Amino acid sequence: MDRVLQECTIHSYPHAFISRAGEPILVTTLNDKRSEQLVEMYLDFRPRNAFQGLPPIDDQACEEWARYMIAQGVNLAALSFEEGVVGHVVLFPIDNSTCELLVVVTPLFQNTGIGTELVRCASQLSDEIGWEQIRLSVEMV
Repeated sequence: MDRVLQECTIHSYPHAFISRAGEPILVTTLNDKRSEQLVEMYLDFRPRNAFQGLPPIDDQACEEWARYMIAQGVNLAALSFEEGVVGHVVLFPIDNSTCELLVVVTPLFQNTGIGTELVRCASQLSDEIGWEQIRLSVEMV
């Protein structure tokens, strides 16, 4: 999947925007440094177990879950210039035409438009990869 991702627009041209809080945010693909920052984002996420039992409460389980997503999915990160990784969207291939989406924004950056921009970028990315459908599981709160 790495070769396919490198041929996509978001890899060559990261998406920059200003959040509703007035902060510049960059949506881009993961690299090794960003992957480690993503793991830290999930370890620092509070409250854990906040959405459909995720992120896992136990630190080791949380780290393993984050690393699984990095290894198995197509990942984009939202970067704050001051805070590092503050959001994440991952697409998991289901078959050649369908993927599943998970989008997470750290609590301090929620309700600022970051999740919306992550989903827009993921939608374009999935189209470029060739997926025709995106599935999203939601939980009523």
